[in-house]
Amino acid sequence: TAVDGGVIIQFDDAEVSDLSFVLTMLQNSGKDIIITTGETINADSLDDIATVDATVHLNSGNSELLFKSDVIGNFEGTGDLTLSISDSAISMTSKQKEAAGNARVFSIELTRGDVEQHEFGTFTLALSYDLDLQEGKELKVWRIGDNGEKTYATNVQFKDGKVSSFDAKNGKET
Repeated sequence: TAVDGGVIIQFDDAEVSDLSFVLTMLQNSGKDIIITTGETINADSLDDIATVDATVHLNSGNSELLFKSDVIGNFEGTGDLTLSISDSAISMTSKQKEAAGNARVFSIELTRGDVEQHEFGTFTLALSYDLDLQEGKELKVWRIGDNGEKTYATNVQFKDGKVSSFDAKNGKET
């Protein structure tokens, strides 16, 4: 699909044959490349995407993770890239539950093969949900480790009630 000087390639959790050829042709055309997919990008397609300048939209339900293709080389492990986002954290340890208290918790997991990804570069995470802020309270983002240790994300930007960008590796706003 062509849009405002760019091209969107959309596929659903499946390998696209000859993606490398298509991406090379689009890269040579000078058009912006946007890859939109479901929760999984298979390893071969991910490796092909890493060879061009593209923006990747990985969708999980009503939420999405966006990143530039140049961060693909920062992922640890090999295999498919899979995003899982849930607004219920059913597998929290007792220490995590204690640390979270009554706060709304989202489980966000990004894996390549069987390796969880935590520090890979700049990305945008858009979570779609209804939230009623209490007067005098503000929206904050924390990572709660397995032992209940909380890391406050000071480099998060919000737009229209959404987290708009966060650089987990370098701690920079984008």
